[in-house]
Amino acid sequence: MNWLVRLTTFIFALCTHSISFASYYDFTEKTDLNYEKFVELVEYYQYESVEDTLAALKEAYPLHFAHYILMYKSRSLQESSFLAPRAILFDRSAKFVFSFNGDASHRGYNRIEMMQYRDDTASFEFREVIFEEGKAPQFSEANPKKCMVCHQATGRKNIDPRPNWEPYNTWPGAYGSLNGDLDVSNHDRSEMKKRKAHPSVLADAEKEREMSDRFFAEVQGEHPR
Repeated sequence: MNWLVRLTTFIFALCTHSISFASYYDFTEKTDLNYEKFVELVEYYQYESVEDTLAALKEAYPLHFAHYILMYKSRSLQESSFLAPRAILFDRSAKFVFSFNGDASHRGYNRIEMMQYRDDTASFEFREVIFEEGKAPQFSEANPKKCMVCHQATGRKNIDPRPNWEPYNTWPGAYGSLNGDLDVSNHDRSEMKKRKAHPSVLADAEKEREMSDRFFAEVQGEHPR
């Protein structure tokens, strides 16, 4: 029976220590950036543009620029396209998230949108800041109506707002929309057909590799944002 005791001991040890193997979920790569520090930075230096604000944030909080999602189709207040995606930035805690887009002709180009998770209330706050040349930045109140149209059901009152994201493993409109991969496999095609997904989801995903390569080669390195 000694072998059985040893095997049981090994399995127990493996299970009790398995969390140490899952370092991806430890969320240790985080910053102390929050809405209040964002406002303090913008107001102290009197920034009047999205570009200047982003440059300062990148210098002070580089981890927020290491984790991002690029949305080539956005149903938010910030429009986007394949070569001018909406960027959603966060650190590993994802307690403070902000976003901006990249085409001056797109809706929301002069704004940064923000989402802050509050530990004390266990709830999310949504805000935006508008930049106009020659004017002080305009910070919205928490959870303005325009944000709540999408982040809270319109027929419900006094319900905590929430972030919007599709469940695993399909994220329409995001680069890497199928399983986080830019290349569509035959399995992906079969799954989309089986799930009766809208044809545009697969059609867009089929373009992601080519358009992503073009974005990073032709746009990203030269773009002021």
